[in-house]
Amino acid sequence: SKAVLDHHLNNIPQLLKQAKAVPYTKDGQQAGFKVVEIDNGSFFNILGLKRNDVITAVNGVSIRNTKEALHAYQVLKTAQAFQVDILRDNRAVTLDYSIQ
Repeated sequence: SKAVLDHHLNNIPQLLKQAKAVPYTKDGQQAGFKVVEIDNGSFFNILGLKRNDVITAVNGVSIRNTKEALHAYQVLKTAQAFQVDILRDNRAVTLDYSIQ
């Protein structure tokens, strides 16, 4: 829901404590962020993310560095729907969300 999304996105310090992601490189280039820790019941867990998922894009925009990740965060604050592209077990997966 919009209320749940707003609650989490408006509390960045708490949100950042719920999961840990590190840069992920492929062919010598940063290609996303690998989730190395995720709290059960966290916002990220509710979204369907799992440990070892690699977040590669949000709404079709690559997430290769912190600047791109922050831009995606800003876009999510006003989104009605969004997609998160991940690598899970070396397979490309798209998670689709509709905000109500």
